[in-house]
Amino acid sequence: HLRALNVKSESLDNIHYRLMADAHKRRLSYEEIAIEFNNYKIRRKGYQTWTVRNVRTRWAALNRVEGKRNQQEFTAVSEASDLRRSA
Repeated sequence: HLRALNVKSESLDNIHYRLMADAHKRRLSYEEIAIEFNNYKIRRKGYQTWTVRNVRTRWAALNRVEGKRNQQEFTAVSEASDLRRSA
């Protein structure tokens, strides 16, 4: 229904990253995160339930993606800065 209203939906990666980062800030263990995600019915790809193992795996994958994104942003800013200096 949200798409009909032209509301951009947040990607599953962004939702998972935001929720897991919040859970880590609250110092939850992987087991506690899995329980919380299952209780709140946080969707997984493939509609599977959350386990300790796949919470850990998902967090590691999301951190790799976030690290690459941050590196790309840093590189773009650095290149823009270099262009301004040479002009």
